Amino acid sequence: MLLTPEALRRPYVWMELGAIWLRRKRIVGILYGLTAAEISTGERTPALLKGMHMRELNDLDLYLAELRDRSQQ
Repeated sequence: MLLTPEALRRPYVWMELGAIWLRRKRIVGILYGLTAAEISTGERTPALLKGMHMRELNDLDLYLAELRDRSQQ
């Protein structure tokens, strides 16, 4: 899920996040214009989002390499 400051203000993003969570699918937050620290310390940030695995957009290659390694095990 791409998380931007603008996306966090959109109700449809929260609806999609809830639907994915209800289906017990893995959610990975890709951050653009935000940091994991900003999300984890935000007082209005829902607990679901605080517990999500997150990577900054510039680290997407690292995440994809980790995913590839896990899928080959």
